[in-house]
Parts: sequence; C-alpha cells; structure tokens
Amino acid sequence: MFIQRLCGLAMMVGLVTAGCGGSDIDPVEACNEVADGLCNRFYACYSAAERATGGLPATEGDCTTMFQASSSCSTHTAANQCAGGGTYHGDQASVCSEQIHELTCAVVRDPDFDQNTAAPACAKVCS
Repeated sequence: MFIQRLCGLAMMVGLVTAGCGGSDIDPVEACNEVADGLCNRFYACYSAAERATGGLPATEGDCTTMFQASSSCSTHTAANQCAGGGTYHGDQASVCSEQIHELTCAVVRDPDFDQNTAAPACAKVCS
C-alpha cells in the first residue's frame, strides 16, 4: 500500500506542474520546486524504512534529483506545460509549490490523499 501511495505522490511532480502556482514562476522552476517539496515531505513524514520500501534514495537531495529527472523538469515550457492548449499560470504554480511544501504529515500519509484537495492551487496551473 505504501509503495503504491508513494508512486502516486511521485507522479504529482509531473501532474502538478502540468496543471499548478504568489509570484510567477516558470514551468522549469515550478517542476523543480514541487519535486523539492514532495521529497521534503517524504523525508519528514516517512521513516527511513518506509522510504526504502517505497524505493526512495537514501537522501532527500537524491530524491529531489530523481524526481526532477524522471519528470524531465528541464524540458518544461509554457508552451508544452498544459495539455489541450491550456494556458499556464505561473502565479498558481508558485502557490502550488508553497502548498506542497506546507503539507502536514497527516495529509501526506493519508491513504486517500488527493493533490487537488491538499494543494488546491495545483488544479489551477492550467486553464
């Protein structure tokens, strides 16, 4: 169950920046910040044993690097960010990143975690 949940949260990096955003941030920065926020929460909220079971690397920094690479953060642009020709909103991406960084462990560990409920700005990145 934990591994499935962790994989679902890891997918948020791509989904959040494809759909998330205070001040305007570009899609690359948004992706990088969300990866950083998720890893920060994983390493604060899960034990070393749980992280290992979930396939996370030994350090938070390595987690961030892994998520940034797997989400191809460096290739994100305003033009390719939103499926179906939607408009990217950097202000919502910034708020989304802040909300991800502020998630409580109770929210992160909730088996019914939903990114759009936990970090509602993430659902507003693309319109």
